[in-house]
Amino acid sequence: MATPVPVLEDYRYVKERSVDAPTVVDSAFVSEEVDVAGTSVERHNVEAPMPSASEAQVSVASTSEDKFIKLFARLKSLQRLEDDWNSYGAAAPNRKALYWGHSVLAALFRVNLVPAAISASSDDGVGITFRESNRRAAIECLNSGEVLAVISNGTFGPYVWNVPTDPMEIKRAVEEIKSFLTV
Repeated sequence: MATPVPVLEDYRYVKERSVDAPTVVDSAFVSEEVDVAGTSVERHNVEAPMPSASEAQVSVASTSEDKFIKLFARLKSLQRLEDDWNSYGAAAPNRKALYWGHSVLAALFRVNLVPAAISASSDDGVGITFRESNRRAAIECLNSGEVLAVISNGTFGPYVWNVPTDPMEIKRAVEEIKSFLTV
């Protein structure tokens, strides 16, 4: 059975839905850019009891799920962009780029690898970026239908490879990036 992927319908998170392939999300979403790398922390002057280990795990999972909900919404919002969105002539992400972007995001959800950001790419498509210490990675889902992965540790030039548009190859690229970022 496939791992459940967050799907937004009528502004609600539906856990019961499980997908093996990218799913079109039909809700209307906000269009502001979402950067989920940092976590905001509310500070209160009231002392609260420490959560148990199981409560802490639920809290972390909820935070991760909340981030993915925002990321799926951000991806959906990119379909409203028009060509020349950056005033330098970049094409807006098309259906192919959005489809593969959703497929990549679903694979990231399954391995719990939260990207730093999702945005339109100046290379005509969708860019999904990652940051961990001095390590950087990205997956570009281009309007041509190509998917590219990039990793860099800041010491050597970036390593770029073409990811075949197959769910197993997407999964393999996601796992490679996760391994690179968590070394």
